[in-house]
Amino acid sequence: MIAILLVIGLFLYLTFIGQAVVSALKPRQGLLWSWFIAPTVGLALLVSIMTRLNVWGIPVRTFGPWLTVALGLAAAAVFVWRRPKLPWRKLAPFFLIVCGYLLYTGWPLLRFGFNWISYGNDDMANYCLAADRFLNHGYYDIPLQTQLEGSDYAQHYWYMHALQQIRPGSELTVSWVSSLTGLNPHEVFMPAILMLSMLQIFALGAAAVYRGRHRKIALLGCALFAMSPLFGLGTLYQLIAQVGGIALLLATSSVLLTTRSLNPRKLVLAGILTCCLGILYPEVSPFVALSILLFAVRLRYTATAKLKGYALFIVGAAVLTFLFLGTSTYEFVNTLVMQSVGSAGLGAMTEINDQAGGLVLFPWTLVPSFIPMLVGLHPFGVVGIDPLISIQIVVGSVLLVYLLARAFSNVMQNSPVGYLAAVMFPLGFFLFFKGQDFGLFKLAMFAQPVVTLFLAQGFAWLMARYSPRKGAVVMGIYIACTIPSHVYYSYASLGTYGGGLTEVVGASELGVRFTPPKDLKYGGIESDISNVVTAKMLSQYTQGIDTRFLSRSYMDNIANIAVLKFLRTPDPDLGPQARIIEKLAMLRFLLPDELMKGDVPDYRVMSIQKLDNNWTETSSRHLSYGDRLFVAVRADLDHFNKANPGTGWRYENMYQYKLESELKDRLVFIHSELSPHYYSSARFKAAFFQREPEPITHKKVYFHGTGRYNLFQIIHPSPKLRVMIDFTCTSLGYGRSKLPDHAVVIGEDDYKLPFVGHGSARVVSPIIKPEYFEQQAYITVDFNEKAAPIAKEKTGLMRLYGNKYNLDDRRLVGFTRDISVITDEQYQALPRPTRISSFPWDLSKYPGLEYSGLFEDGWIGQDAYFKMGPSHPGQVLTFKGFVPDLPEFQKDGVDLTVSINDKPTEVVHLKSGEFKLTRLITEATNITSISMHFSGARVYDEKEDKRSVSAFVREIAIDDQTDLSGFGQLANPKGEKATLTGMDEDGWLAQKASIATPAFDDFKVLKLDFEMPGWASLPKATVRVSLNGKPYETLNIPKANYRTLYLPLIPATKNDVQLEADGVFTITGDTRERSLLVKNISFENVSRSDLFARGWHPSGYRFGIDRADTDGWVDRRVSFTFPATERFRKAYVEVVRFPARSDLPLTVEAAGKIETRSLQLDKTERFVVPLSDVEETKLALSADQSYPLASPDTRSRSFRIVNIDFE
Repeated sequence: MIAILLVIGLFLYLTFIGQAVVSALKPRQGLLWSWFIAPTVGLALLVSIMTRLNVWGIPVRTFGPWLTVALGLAAAAVFVWRRPKLPWRKLAPFFLIVCGYLLYTGWPLLRFGFNWISYGNDDMANYCLAADRFLNHGYYDIPLQTQLEGSDYAQHYWYMHALQQIRPGSELTVSWVSSLTGLNPHEVFMPAILMLSMLQIFALGAAAVYRGRHRKIALLGCALFAMSPLFGLGTLYQLIAQVGGIALLLATSSVLLTTRSLNPRKLVLAGILTCCLGILYPEVSPFVALSILLFAVRLRYTATAKLKGYALFIVGAAVLTFLFLGTSTYEFVNTLVMQSVGSAGLGAMTEINDQAGGLVLFPWTLVPSFIPMLVGLHPFGVVGIDPLISIQIVVGSVLLVYLLARAFSNVMQNSPVGYLAAVMFPLGFFLFFKGQDFGLFKLAMFAQPVVTLFLAQGFAWLMARYSPRKGAVVMGIYIACTIPSHVYYSYASLGTYGGGLTEVVGASELGVRFTPPKDLKYGGIESDISNVVTAKMLSQYTQGIDTRFLSRSYMDNIANIAVLKFLRTPDPDLGPQARIIEKLAMLRFLLPDELMKGDVPDYRVMSIQKLDNNWTETSSRHLSYGDRLFVAVRADLDHFNKANPGTGWRYENMYQYKLESELKDRLVFIHSELSPHYYSSARFKAAFFQREPEPITHKKVYFHGTGRYNLFQIIHPSPKLRVMIDFTCTSLGYGRSKLPDHAVVIGEDDYKLPFVGHGSARVVSPIIKPEYFEQQAYITVDFNEKAAPIAKEKTGLMRLYGNKYNLDDRRLVGFTRDISVITDEQYQALPRPTRISSFPWDLSKYPGLEYSGLFEDGWIGQDAYFKMGPSHPGQVLTFKGFVPDLPEFQKDGVDLTVSINDKPTEVVHLKSGEFKLTRLITEATNITSISMHFSGARVYDEKEDKRSVSAFVREIAIDDQTDLSGFGQLANPKGEKATLTGMDEDGWLAQKASIATPAFDDFKVLKLDFEMPGWASLPKATVRVSLNGKPYETLNIPKANYRTLYLPLIPATKNDVQLEADGVFTITGDTRERSLLVKNISFENVSRSDLFARGWHPSGYRFGIDRADTDGWVDRRVSFTFPATERFRKAYVEVVRFPARSDLPLTVEAAGKIETRSLQLDKTERFVVPLSDVEETKLALSADQSYPLASPDTRSRSFRIVNIDFE
């Protein structure tokens, strides 16, 4: 509440002193107009005087409070002298509007008070640091070299204002508020900009009642303006110079674009306003100049007698402006020149950056949704959904045509706002056709007072033409349609989530203050903060202590020492494209001698060449400080080091800190030519972008957009390090979900990262060794994918134009949740789950889970793996899920191979629907590796979800307990179920048992996993197995061992399985006597390859096959034995070779003959074997070479059997 009251207090104070100036000068332009323009006049007077005092070398902290008191006393004296009237009844609604606006836009002040950072963009951070310099120093006070190297980052802004001569008005305003309150500039920044935006609303009132009339239109206009989403965005986006500058533009226009009362007193008022405009926001002065020119031209043809007097008035105002500006004239002209060159230069950066289409930072202004955005119907930066966005475009286009017509009407009525519109609207079309996105974005905000006043005129006409009620209803509907956009802007200013507009997450809630600890001994401060705004916020609280930011120098774009050479060169030659800049040399006499001749400290830009980075620019390690204090952002807010944050941190607000000597294995992102920071001219190849919420987790998990390369330095690295990366491609959109399976960590060698499949992954590298430069350890993560923009599909009327512009300009290879380094010991001790079933929550709940190839919502593509917790023999792996109900899967199904600890199990054939797959674990391991390979994947939904998927994961679990109750519930399509006899629900098998299976249409296999406990009293279990009354197999299972039994079931008939053991034993802690434990029992849809790999044919014919894997792969040699048969005459064996570059020679041994065939790439080779009805037939295939299969498969194989059939 105190912050809100401060805003109102500042507004009333400026109104008070401004009204004193207006009353003293008596411009005679209307009583209500004088109160509307008063707060802006107060600001103009204050800023003009502050600029002069600071240029004279007096810090704002010294004169700010005294100047405030002096102006207040002078204003009080004028009030006593002039006794101005206060039309409080007429003024009260307008004051309520500005107070309502304060709550409508500034309501976060009630929640956070002076901690409110809003979006926290880089401009705001620069304004605050520059304000801090004005607060404590004179304008031209030259900084010390030690201050520039780290003890006072605010001194870098000497280059901006003293050397580069950039406008200082908004910074001086913030420093004035800071001097009154004793608060840090960042704490008063939002109150200051809210106060300036209130000035803008009143200034619109002044422009609306330029003839002393139209109070009703002014009231409607101010109300609409106060609720304009784009106007609120300008405030929340912290464009403080713009907010104050538009107030001055409106106030100046109301004075200069009229022939009423052209007297010397009004001339002084005009001079004060235009002087401040030149100091605070010269960029909009061309709008004033061009509007004056249009006004004069119209006078020439409509009121010629008034033209001379008006021209003399304008000349006088110009003379007074430059007299009041004094030496600041150079700054005024310089800012205009540099802004005009910079606007063109922004689009000219294409050649520098090699970015196709130019540097388009605001593509939203070049697509149809910009039209409704201009009138507040659609929020900036949001794609929009059809049909709503198309309707908004139509409505916005109608309103745009209306605004153009209204602009002409206002020019005919000699309205100041009409002339501004006559300049702004054509300029907008010019910028649009030139593709100047940034200029359009700024112009849209500049035009908001004009747009809302024209809309107010239309609503006023409706009220007069029809009825006040109907007009009010239409206006209410319009306002209601703009509220969602404003809510989007204002809610983002809370900083509770990142991405889009918000630069710093959690800053307002946690606070950005930092108090260097006094109980620790350190010589300097170092920080790995990689967020430009957070770094600048911290630097405001470490003044006097040598503070270095290891990630990059954040002042390279501020400290431009090159200007000094231009100023000190008698006849500068900047080339044909910069002749206008050379003309600034004519005004050098306005600059102080110490700037032209004195010693100026050098500023060295940090090298971004990896091999040349000697750390002396951003580190204090070359200085004998002993230990240093290491300051970072809290681990939960950081981009990196989440998996290994370290211990012993102390916390203050959004920071954490400890002595640097206590750090271990800390990753520090390094801004370099290879992996630049996102706040740089090389944004198109940035290593990472701002933190943002992951859509699928509803803002509970955060990630950041990632480019191809990320360069890191490791502080105090341990031996045997691994790199852990939590990464996703899911949010890249259609066709880009494949994980970067060629990604590597570059250190002393290239270390492959085990990415597999599609979707998301949390992978860990093999043990790495960093590369060292000047005793510092570095690694580079290279995702080995070309970074590309995210394609956001445009629908409906969004396709009208601008289709070539990407609405998300970032070039990404994916999104990263974390990159950390951990020791091998930490890796082995990661807390891994033994069950995952809730997605996406289990992925963040278990940070020790290694996996790759899983979409966060549970869908899985062709390949995936999971590294779960420890397992031991006798446990059962359960995989539950369903295959999507797609035509391809319904018809052909899909084969699934599950490998446990890199050992493939039988291939299972699945069709659409639910499935439950179980596999017996037969070896002990601390990390259970489970990999899955599906034979195919299909697009799930061509309209809504275009991901290619194979199945949905319901659960993956490692269980100890056996539960056979579910098996008895399995039924065939007719509802017939299996019957178990002599088998308990917990798996214990009596001496005799039987299984009666229902009839299945397709070939199935009955799979049983047995365990003979190590504590059993019998040395082994011998079990005779019969299938359909015929002996099938005899199992001999020594105690403490496991066996798996596969029984091929004849299709379309019921099958009977009999089990008989030789002996029984008493179960420990139980009275039952049993022969064996069944760990798992299931019906398997065995794939075709697994059928012939086991010597089975769906017809029931069984043959021998040796040394073939269950998925058909063969390592060098495979042999077949076909029993005598009267049913079949020929056997067909089809193979394909490993996809090596050269053909594979294959030796074929059959019927006592040996021949060699060459297996060609992408060709299936068929071998025909005649069968005998009296004796068995043998076949052997062998190759000399084998090749490693694709990751994550660790096998080496030569060729693959793809089919065995009989004729």
